[in-house]
Amino acid sequence: MALTVKQLNGDAAFLLSFEPLEGPSAAPWATPEPFRILLDPWLEDSYSINPKASFASHVQVACVSSLQQLAQPDLVIITNARSEHCNETTLRQLPPTGSKTLILAEPAAAKLIRSWKYFDEDMVRTLERWETRTKNRDTVVRIPVPPQVCGGNEGEVTVSLIHQKRDLTGLHSAVGITYRPPPPHASIFRRQATTPPKSPTASISDLPPQIPTPRLSLLQTPDSPVSAMLGAFTPPASPDFMKLRNVRSLASIPPQARNRAVSLIYSPYGTSYNCMEPYVTSHLLAEAALPLTTMLHPFDTVPHPWGLSGNIGAGITAGLETARLSGVRSWISARDGKNVGGLAGKLVYRKKYPREEAEEVIRQALGQSTPRSSAGYARGKKPGRPTETLALSQGEEVTMTSEGVWEETECPSPLQYADEKLKALLRT
Repeated sequence: MALTVKQLNGDAAFLLSFEPLEGPSAAPWATPEPFRILLDPWLEDSYSINPKASFASHVQVACVSSLQQLAQPDLVIITNARSEHCNETTLRQLPPTGSKTLILAEPAAAKLIRSWKYFDEDMVRTLERWETRTKNRDTVVRIPVPPQVCGGNEGEVTVSLIHQKRDLTGLHSAVGITYRPPPPHASIFRRQATTPPKSPTASISDLPPQIPTPRLSLLQTPDSPVSAMLGAFTPPASPDFMKLRNVRSLASIPPQARNRAVSLIYSPYGTSYNCMEPYVTSHLLAEAALPLTTMLHPFDTVPHPWGLSGNIGAGITAGLETARLSGVRSWISARDGKNVGGLAGKLVYRKKYPREEAEEVIRQALGQSTPRSSAGYARGKKPGRPTETLALSQGEEVTMTSEGVWEETECPSPLQYADEKLKALLRT
């Protein structure tokens, strides 16, 4: 499956788009609508708590001026209650009711959002702190992804809030996300949920209005008996639904990796590996989502002012151990593109790491002798496979699979792709 990460504001707002690499076997030219997640959307130019004490602005103007310019997200994830992450002006651009969008927020942010009395009560859910499973209680939010074909199994998105202990600032939490795509073919035996919901906050399967209905194969008609049972046919939402396959070739992806789960850790202020380790070694392992596909984590380090221990922003040094032990395929800079003014701006020192310097630090710490540009992501490479180091500008995006960054290549047209797929089916 493919994950596209788009940088929205040059800081910590990202749009994630997940989609299967292969379309339904019954209709190889079709593909389901991507599953979209917005992370900490902040589109307004600046915000201030007190103009003299602290204010912040973007280094770069956001690539869109309104969320209405983006496709409707399935999820919006808010990692903390600070205005550059839980931005009221931006979030109010979402429909308050009758939307498929679900907002998942850490406890303080969820409380703040509810205080606005803008969204329907069911649209906002509190993310529980992730814990290893004990006493039949699952703190992972599990969201079903509709089957690609009638009679097929569902996919699944999981979202976890990983809390850093003894964090006085309350900033150093992380969010872990995995995506397992629905299979591209029908199944005689429906896959059972790996973990039945144990509490109302651990699953959203009780919210049918929030979850899109299964999309039917293009070989089926709205008047068929199956269509009558499952609901109205949902056509592709945009004319460029073959976009990824128009510019990227599946030949570079090993067949066994095309339906493999992808995983992501988003940590806008940095999180120590001591807190990440249980999540990586239990949940990601159980989801078959290792190596980690990508990590959105800052390069820059921002120490506490006034000689206090620790960091406001735990940058590249805090993420190295997570990157090394999770085998992360790519590391994308997060929260390194904001101007801070006022008294706070004068007191705070930022140790900056340009992308080239960050790449060298990561390469040496992970024992990678050559950068990715010369080694590539060859199949069968040992765990020392180089990690791609990226610093995306606003509006820039990158697509990756479980194998690493998926480069643009010359590939067949949609009709040629469908013809090749049908021939492959006939051979089997």
